[in-house]
Amino acid sequence: MKNDGDAQCSSPECQVDSDILSCSPVIGAPKKKEVFVDDQRIESHPILQFEKGAVLSFTFDGRPMVGREGDTVASALFANGVQVFGRHFKTKRARGFYCAIGNCSSCLMVVNGKSNIRTCTTYLEEGMVVETQEDRGNLPRNKMVGQVVEMPKGEPDDV
Repeated sequence: MKNDGDAQCSSPECQVDSDILSCSPVIGAPKKKEVFVDDQRIESHPILQFEKGAVLSFTFDGRPMVGREGDTVASALFANGVQVFGRHFKTKRARGFYCAIGNCSSCLMVVNGKSNIRTCTTYLEEGMVVETQEDRGNLPRNKMVGQVVEMPKGEPDDV
């Protein structure tokens, strides 16, 4: 049951704004939702060991969020419950955390004003400003003639 923000709601599942407010199951009044950096994290694994780094703050589309040192931008977003990272420029289908190794381009976002950043391979830094990327982003251009710069050719091992 949705809540318009002013009406009382008796359902604990009712979300006023899925990112900011939730209804209290006791009195039905909206309250601030706590944001915990470890909400969506794997806490234990039979093979892998996880170390918790220092807490870092950043913003995503103007909303304050927190991550941990050693997180990629994408993993910090996912830990904060963000699953849609943008929309496909033609079909407008949701894009999100897919390959996690920088090959698929589903995680392209604007980071600190720079577009086309692969957030699954970019490490989170304190104070980063992360934004959803609309359409294809901005390609690097040659300032002399205003044409798109050609990307270097060669084998992946040449880099």
